[in-house]
Amino acid sequence: MEKQAAAVALGETGLLAPQLFRDALAANDRAKFYLSLLQLARMHADAPETPAPALAADRERAGIADAELDRVVEDARAATADTYRIPSWRKLVRAAVDDVRTMIAPLRTVADDHRFDARFGSFEAMRVSDVASAEDIERLTGADRAHDSLHLLVVDVHKALDEIAAQRAVETIAGASVWGIEPGDRPLVEAFGQGVARTASLKLEHPGLATTATRYGGALVIENDVGATDAHVIVIRVTDARASITATDVHVQRLAFLERLLAPFGVAWDNLQSEKRPKLNEGDTFFRRTGSFEAASRDALIEFLRELGAQLVFLIDWNRARKQLQSFVSKRAALDVLDWAASERVGHRAFLEEGGAELVFRAMASVLQAPVRYGERLEDVVGAAAASGFLRFVLRESTESRLAGRSRALLREAVRAELAVQVASVGERLLEPVQRHAEIVRDLAVAVRDALARAPNAELAANAKRREHEADEILVETRAVVLRIAGTEAFQRILETADDAADALEEASFRSTLPLDARTRKLLAPLADLATRSAETWVNAVALARRASAGARADTRRFLEAVDALTQIERAADTAERDAARALVGEPIDARALLAGHLVASELEKATDALALAALLLRDHLA
Repeated sequence: MEKQAAAVALGETGLLAPQLFRDALAANDRAKFYLSLLQLARMHADAPETPAPALAADRERAGIADAELDRVVEDARAATADTYRIPSWRKLVRAAVDDVRTMIAPLRTVADDHRFDARFGSFEAMRVSDVASAEDIERLTGADRAHDSLHLLVVDVHKALDEIAAQRAVETIAGASVWGIEPGDRPLVEAFGQGVARTASLKLEHPGLATTATRYGGALVIENDVGATDAHVIVIRVTDARASITATDVHVQRLAFLERLLAPFGVAWDNLQSEKRPKLNEGDTFFRRTGSFEAASRDALIEFLRELGAQLVFLIDWNRARKQLQSFVSKRAALDVLDWAASERVGHRAFLEEGGAELVFRAMASVLQAPVRYGERLEDVVGAAAASGFLRFVLRESTESRLAGRSRALLREAVRAELAVQVASVGERLLEPVQRHAEIVRDLAVAVRDALARAPNAELAANAKRREHEADEILVETRAVVLRIAGTEAFQRILETADDAADALEEASFRSTLPLDARTRKLLAPLADLATRSAETWVNAVALARRASAGARADTRRFLEAVDALTQIERAADTAERDAARALVGEPIDARALLAGHLVASELEKATDALALAALLLRDHLA
C-alpha cells in the first residue's frame, strides 16, 4: 500500500498497472464464478429434482480454494415462494462485491476513471439478510439492461479494463497488448499473435480479434475478443506444456465448430455447460466449453498457439453465415461448406458483406427458368453435391474479389456464370432419377411374374401400389427440375413414357388378384417373363447411358445393343400376347378367368411397349 501511495503521489500510476491489472483479471474470474454460483443455486432450489452441476473444476480455474463452495448449489433450497436458503449466501455476496472493487481499482488509480463509482456504491451499500430473496439474486445476477445488476457491472468494468489495458500496455508483441509477462512467454504470445495476423484480413472491417496477454496465477493468460458480444470470448491459459482454452458463446453450434477446427491437435474437451442469462445478446442461454492441449514439445505448443490464433477469424459471424447457407442446402451440408471454408483459409465474412444469400438468389433468378418455390432449395434443383460445390465457389470468389478490390458487379457476373455451368450439367445428372425409376419398374415386373406363379396375393398388389407411388414421386421431382432448366425436356418425356410401364405393371399386379385358375396363370407366364426381361434390360440400358454420357465409348455401343434388345422384346411380347389370347379362347376356361387373363396380358404388353419407346427416346437424346 505504501508503494501504491508513493506512486500516486509521484504521478507514476503507470508503475502500478501490471499488478493492478493482474489482480483485476483474477478478480473478474472469481466474481463471475460467485455470481454464476448464486444463479445456479436459485435454479436448483426451484427444481431440486434436477442434478446439481459439478463446479469444482470451474472453482479451481477461477483461483478459489474454498472447497465448501462445491456444495452450495446442491444444498440450496427454496424457503418461501420468493426466498431461498443458500449456503454461504452472505459470504458469496461479500466476496463478489470485494472482487468488483478490485476490478475497479486500476481504472481509478491508473486511468483516473471514476465512471463506475456510483453504480458500485449502490452494491457496496446493499443490505444482505440471512435469507436470499429472488429480488436480491436478480439484483446481483440479472442481465436485463433495463435494471442494473452486479453482473452487468462486472461485464462493463471488464470491457473498460480491456480498453485501457490495450492503450497502456507495457509493450505490443505481434499485435497483442502485453504486460507483466516473463521472457519465456514471449515466443508463445508472438506465435498466437502471428496466427491471428495471418488470417485477420478475412474479417474485413468487422470488429474483433483484439488480443491481450499477461501472467497471473502462475500461468500465461491470453484473451482474444473474438466478436462484439459479451458472451463470445476465448481465454487461453498456458502452464508449462499445457494450454487450456475456455470458450463462451451464445451458439452451441459454433462451439462445436471450434472443436472441429482444433480436432487435428487432439484437444480434450470437458462437458458443455450452460448458463441462463435472460435477454442477453441473441438468447437467454449461453454456453461454455473448456479444452486442454498437452504439447509433446515446446515447438508443438508454439505451433498449436499459432494455429489457434489463425482459426479465430472463422468464428466471427459464423452462425449468420450458417443460417444463410441453409437457404440453399441442408444443415449438414451448410456446416460442411463452412468447415471447408476454414480449412482452405477462405472464410465467410466476404460472402456476407457482398450480399450473402441475396448474391445467390440473384444468380438463381437470372439462370433458372422459373422461380424456386417456397421451401425448395438450390440442392433440390441441381443436386446436393453441385449445390455445395457452387456455394464453395461463391465463398472463395467473394473473398478473392473483396481482397483484390474488384467490383461487386464483376463478382455477381462470376457467380451467375458459375451457376449457369452447374445448371447446364444438370441434364446428364437427370439420368440418376431415371435409373431409380427404372429399378422400381423392374421390381414391379418381378412382382407380377411372382404373383402369377402362385395363388392370388393381396399383399403383393398393395406393395406394388406403394412402389408405383414412389415412381410417380420421382416423375414429379423431375418435372420440377425440367420446369427451371432449359434443354432438359427430353428427360421428362423419357420418364413419363417409362412411368406408363410402371402404371401398367401396377395394374397387372392388381388384376392378378382376380380369379385366375392355374391353367390361365400358366398361359400368361411367358408374357410375364418377357415383361421382366424388358424391365431388367431397361435398367441396364439406363446404367449404360449414364456411363456413355461420361464419355465411355464402349458403353455407348452396349447401350445401343440394349435399346435394340428392348425393341425385340417388345415384338416378342406382341406375339406372346396374341398367343395367350388364342390359347385363352381355345381352352375351356371360366368366363371370369378368361376376362381377368385378357386384362393382365394387355397390361403386360403395354409395359413392354412403353419401355421400348422410352429406350428409343433416350437413344435419340444421347445421339
